[in-house]
Amino acid sequence: VVGIGVNVNQQPDDFPPDVRTTATSARIETGRPADRTALLAAILEECERRYARLVRDEVDDLRAEWAGLASAPRGGRVIVEGPGGRREGEILGVDDEGALLLRVAEGESVRVPFGEIVHVAWP
Repeated sequence: VVGIGVNVNQQPDDFPPDVRTTATSARIETGRPADRTALLAAILEECERRYARLVRDEVDDLRAEWAGLASAPRGGRVIVEGPGGRREGEILGVDDEGALLLRVAEGESVRVPFGEIVHVAWP
């Protein structure tokens, strides 16, 4: 099961005050209203392309691509909320199964297989 949420045409004032400085939308990022149908089509096309690569057994390439994306903010601090609770830590990268790896305050490394990243801060 895969789920995503995309803020499309929200303006800063549409978000609650506690996330207004960190939440964004396609409209905020581009400076113009977004066509929701076109955006959905683009997202689905990308999902289909990656699924086709999975079917062709290009798992190692997909894993490397994901690791590159997830490790781009390496060293950044994140807060992740999920079924395991709320964890805060420094991004170490991703493991072979795509789980986020964090160094938490206590110095230990933890594996976060899924959850919602609710805050990102760069060093």
